[in-house]
Amino acid sequence: MKSIKSFIYLDNDKMYSISSQIFEGLTEYIIASSEKSFNQTDYQEGSKKSGHLLADILKKSAMLEEKKFLHDFAFNLFEEALIKEGKVLELNADNIQEEIHKIEDVNFVKIRGRVGFNDTSIVESTLRNFNSLGYAIGYITQDDKFKNDLNNLENTVKNIKDRNKKAKATELLKNRDYLRKVLSEIGLLQDQTNLDQMAYIVNYGYNGQFEIQMPFSNDLEHYLFSGILRRAMLKESEQELLHKYSRTTEKEFVLFGVPTRTAKTVERLQMYRESTDDQGEKDGESGSNDKPKIKEGVMGIVSALTNLENLFIGKLDYEYVIDPIAVYREL
Repeated sequence: MKSIKSFIYLDNDKMYSISSQIFEGLTEYIIASSEKSFNQTDYQEGSKKSGHLLADILKKSAMLEEKKFLHDFAFNLFEEALIKEGKVLELNADNIQEEIHKIEDVNFVKIRGRVGFNDTSIVESTLRNFNSLGYAIGYITQDDKFKNDLNNLENTVKNIKDRNKKAKATELLKNRDYLRKVLSEIGLLQDQTNLDQMAYIVNYGYNGQFEIQMPFSNDLEHYLFSGILRRAMLKESEQELLHKYSRTTEKEFVLFGVPTRTAKTVERLQMYRESTDDQGEKDGESGSNDKPKIKEGVMGIVSALTNLENLFIGKLDYEYVIDPIAVYREL
């Protein structure tokens, strides 16, 4: 019996794009009447029965009231065809150490394991609003202690004989800054400028990405598979996913996708020719023809930007970056 899949993510566009090439030139087009009353799907002749089935699915799923469940069935055909043709490397905790070397030679991977969800937009929001959240938590959890301390201080103030000192102490008691001082001491309040700068860096580096990560560890090696999920392709909201499965899941998921960054080391791509102006002057020439052009200058900025981006999204030595097509649980 085939396994039942519970999808949390499915990139329909990517799946159908690749499917059109697998199933002998399957193509889709829509002919809409002025009333948008019908849609039509056509496909080229093909010997594979799955191609005809998938074309029919595309026809139905192109209707204005889209039947989303048909995408799930289409993926079953898509995955099955790739596995039958030997194009998919299947990895899990039991075989990863023996099979991981094959990842350089395959175009699709199917990886099974527990996952973590990394929502950088939440990280940024938490940093920006850390003090508001910290104050709210502190007010609820520390307010009784604060009021008790305040009562003790009020009794102390009553016993102050010096009128000026008593007035200053009374003014301090009216100021809630005492609570903020306590919350700062226990770490619930931080420097807001520092938090804002950290939030800006996170936003610049990750731009609200929603990432899935699947780690594997044993006594000898550590492996990490990661991929960026398109929020629009999630089957349910990010908050619902985290509530159901937690940010680090107890249950195993399957990540099916295309490996994009797998090499341990990659030789840097030289985008432009270095200026030979200095060499020309040494040879007694003006070297004017070799002066850097504006285009080269821009390319130099891009090169520097690449180095900066590597601080944020540079691949770890033990990391394999995957372009996800589907994420699901097998029931």
